[in-house]
Amino acid sequence: MGKLSNLFHRVIGLVRQPAIAPIGDAINVLSDNETVPGVRHYAIEVYGAIGHALVIDLSQNEIIVTHYKGNLLAPDTWYEDYGLHGAVNASGWMASPEYNIPNSIAASYGQIYQIYQKDLRPVINVTDDEIIQVTHRPSLGELWQCVSGDRYLVQNGEINPALYSRPYEKNARTLAGKTSTNRLVLITCEGWERHAPSNGEEPWMGWSFIEAANVMLGFGVTDGVNLDGGGSTWMRLLGDTLQPQNDDGYDRLRVLPNVIGFKAKGEVTPPEPPPTNGDTTMRYEAISNTHVLSLREDHSAYDPKIREVPLNTTFRGDEIFAPTEDVVIDGNLHNKAGDLWLHASEYQQSFAENPTPCDGWVGVIHMGKTYAEFTDNGTPTDPPDPTDPPKPTKVRVELADGSVYEATDFVQI
Repeated sequence: MGKLSNLFHRVIGLVRQPAIAPIGDAINVLSDNETVPGVRHYAIEVYGAIGHALVIDLSQNEIIVTHYKGNLLAPDTWYEDYGLHGAVNASGWMASPEYNIPNSIAASYGQIYQIYQKDLRPVINVTDDEIIQVTHRPSLGELWQCVSGDRYLVQNGEINPALYSRPYEKNARTLAGKTSTNRLVLITCEGWERHAPSNGEEPWMGWSFIEAANVMLGFGVTDGVNLDGGGSTWMRLLGDTLQPQNDDGYDRLRVLPNVIGFKAKGEVTPPEPPPTNGDTTMRYEAISNTHVLSLREDHSAYDPKIREVPLNTTFRGDEIFAPTEDVVIDGNLHNKAGDLWLHASEYQQSFAENPTPCDGWVGVIHMGKTYAEFTDNGTPTDPPDPTDPPKPTKVRVELADGSVYEATDFVQI
């Protein structure tokens, strides 16, 4: 029966699943560095989504699963309380009358705080003697640092054939697996557009389960599982949030039952400051100071998102929009007087060596709240000489009735 089931899934996959390119050449590696001894961080772009991978050598790093004690916490809190150097979100959870708890087996330092195993879900466990296990039949006596996935993605170096029955479901993903050399691999990718309309007008991003399995194979994973994803997806490395998908729907981090991460066994050199483009000729610069910031098609939260970027991303451009009165369109307040939007021509994430071209608007100040540190590189340090001729600048103002005034005028700046 098992062979027939596998054959059925493979046939369904051949019929419904579009061809997937071999992963080796398909991954665009945006950066590759060893930020912590024994940990390689890869920023990647594949299958239309940005992702991050941590490949962790257990001989130089201790793996830690945080201990759930009755309260769901924001992942940043778990990270800081345990003094971790890197981590991803881990368990899904289920509601009970009193509290939320991990939905399947979980343990921290050998203390099993969820013994129930849901639907024979696989676990990823690091034993006390630092052996990584990926199995759906764990030995309770060997559980040390353990979380459960909701399904296998890779088993014995091959894609789980059951995935071929669900080929098209793209979403943000958090993945965990082991290599043949006993390294732990943690991977995340961006995903669905938060608050996207159900009619499909906005694109859906992320990886399908099969694509996620292919990415794991590309990083040498022999056995790996799918952890909680979607709006729970989160990765942090040396204090920098790399994957900003995590959100509770109100621009706050979603609370979680635990995270899985690592702490270096030796000294860790502080990371270098984010790279900057010192030769830029662009006048304006904004550095995001919130865990997720959206690049949009126009200067309003009602306009479609182009992409989301994490903390400490630098935007540069030569045009700003600063309404002097509230902007109301069709009865909806789009901007308050005093808001500030930057039309960005490029952005540079903290891990990237070079900026990425773009064409979109980012809210520096929106609805009176500041989301980025703003710098006007063209503002003179001394008052302008009144005898100097005025310089041309682009003026763009959107009034309350929806009309737009846009021109190149001579104004004194």
